Amino acid sequence: MSGPLAQVTERLYADFHTHATLRQVIAVVRRCADELDTPSQAAVPELVERLARQRLTDLAAHQRLSPGQPEPQRPTRNGNDR
Repeated sequence: MSGPLAQVTERLYADFHTHATLRQVIAVVRRCADELDTPSQAAVPELVERLARQRLTDLAAHQRLSPGQPEPQRPTRNGNDR
């Protein structure tokens, strides 16, 4: 296993090494990756929420927004503010 999934495996093994072997962690990560390769419609909302939450957290960190602060206004396609 290489790339981002190897990094995920390392982090998960560090967190769960007292409860699971490296082989078990690798198997779980591979199974999860396979399941998410073609996500079911039931899983899409959770996956979208997690991804959106991470991206908004990154945005807040970069722009120093507090969680309750509204998103900055962006111009619309015709050049007028929303």
